[in-house]
Amino acid sequence: MCTWRVRRHAEGTWQVLTPGGTQACARSTSQTAAISNARALMAYEGAHRLRVEGSAGVDEGDRGSPTGDGSAPGLVST
Repeated sequence: MCTWRVRRHAEGTWQVLTPGGTQACARSTSQTAAISNARALMAYEGAHRLRVEGSAGVDEGDRGSPTGDGSAPGLVST
């Protein structure tokens, strides 16, 4: 199962990290926009999980399926 991540960047923007966590594939000025970008990428790639990390790198848990309705297989609730 692929897990995409949204994390605050040191420059103050929010970034979407690929499942391997090796690179940012999108940056946004707000967390909400980054989550939206991540969900669009997840829907295209067929991923099942999004993990959002807070501004201090604190894990805020899973945010649901690419559609936001929690229906994706493999969804883990925290």
